[in-house]
Amino acid sequence: MADIVIAGGGLTGVMMATTLSLTPYEILHIDFKDKSRPADSIRTTTINAAGQRMLDALGVWDRLDGQATPIQQLRVKEGPAPSGLAARRKRAGLGWRTDDAPMAYVVRNDKLMQALEMTRAARGVVPLENQRVTGFKKSDGGACITTETTTGKNAEIECQLAVACDGRNSIIAKTAGIKRRELPTGQTAIVAILTAERPHENTAFQRFLPGGPIALMPMDTHHLSLVWSLPNKEAERLKSVDDADFNEACNRAVGNEFEFLTLQSDRLVWPLRPEIVSRPAAPNLIIAGDAAHPIHPLAGQGYNLAL
Repeated sequence: MADIVIAGGGLTGVMMATTLSLTPYEILHIDFKDKSRPADSIRTTTINAAGQRMLDALGVWDRLDGQATPIQQLRVKEGPAPSGLAARRKRAGLGWRTDDAPMAYVVRNDKLMQALEMTRAARGVVPLENQRVTGFKKSDGGACITTETTTGKNAEIECQLAVACDGRNSIIAKTAGIKRRELPTGQTAIVAILTAERPHENTAFQRFLPGGPIALMPMDTHHLSLVWSLPNKEAERLKSVDDADFNEACNRAVGNEFEFLTLQSDRLVWPLRPEIVSRPAAPNLIIAGDAAHPIHPLAGQGYNLAL
């Protein structure tokens, strides 16, 4: 019986296993990767200054080897972007700038995962990669996570404490009876990578539009990470249009903040369904990450809450 069993193969699960390996307890990590998960080379994570310090203390940050882009400026606008002659005038909005330590960093999910897995291995945590979690139940000694192997064999893993990092559709949380309430938004997020005609100068930009906010986060040199929240039907339409029409829609929504924007990746879509979890724990169980707090991508705080 392990002292602590962590379930979940995403960024939160690997981070949790790495963090808890610094305790005196025996750690077991069930790391079942979802092979249907969209490409993590397109998705990015924004790490705030406090999260960066934590990853640095864990030994993760150095392994990113310059892959994280610092955010030195933040600009926020409200309402549709002006067009024509009005676009040349000074535009109202909010802005922040720091010439000292960055406000936050943007890193591709695949690079962050690689750094986390390298650190976990250095800490001596050997993950169970061939078992998928099927449920949770109490046992005489504490808790029991039920699993199914890739060959269809059932297994039970007992522990004193289970930490569920198995995502917003957490099987563990569901079978443990943890209540959650969905907050329907009627929105879907489009995620992609764009190239800007003008260097972004490490600027994060957000515009609040009637249909939902559009956000651009700086990546290397001219690249920007797009997260655009739209009504469901409009998001599906923009996912299907050709690249030229999508570019036109992006530029019309953002304005000329970065001059002309061009699509550089596939387009990924996610229905936005934030949830409230009244109590993220049960006897011998804690839930973390999206299992505990699925939130709107506005301000990019999901993984920072996990940290």
